[in-house]
Amino acid sequence: MNSSNYTNNEKKIMVEETSNVNGYVKIYAFPAEEVPDYETYLKLSDKEKYLVGASDNTITTLGFNLIPIILSGGTNTFTHCAVGTGSPSGTALGTEVGTRISIAYKYAIQNEYHMDIFYGKNDPNTSSNVLTEAGLFNQLAAGGEMYCSNTISFTKSTAVTMVVAWLWSFA
Repeated sequence: MNSSNYTNNEKKIMVEETSNVNGYVKIYAFPAEEVPDYETYLKLSDKEKYLVGASDNTITTLGFNLIPIILSGGTNTFTHCAVGTGSPSGTALGTEVGTRISIAYKYAIQNEYHMDIFYGKNDPNTSSNVLTEAGLFNQLAAGGEMYCSNTISFTKSTAVTMVVAWLWSFA
């Protein structure tokens, strides 16, 4: 049967039953002397050897609302990443630390949307370096809208730089 023979409600059900969005995040850690900035990270031939954590992330309701913008090629979505030492809720990080970092690089490849955030040796600028959470936000200042979050486990020091690489996959 031709899809034009379906009602709008039937088409909506078909899309909801066959669409899938997955969120994923990877944490890469580097010796600060070897990878001092994002441009050096991009030149690495084997990034995966620096992988220290990877897992699914939670996309919030606000995050799902951005999917049409992302799929239409829009980039006015996430702007900053934050890390913390607590546990994320559905709308905020539990204990955000340091200054939020701008998303260094956003790009789409087929059905995937990637966002990379580079943390220099002095980021986050806090004395607490045992990071247990990360999230994507729409502003530099604390607060704002959180679009996705993840529980992480990484000890950050000034001897280490790090990339938090988020991925949303649309299937």
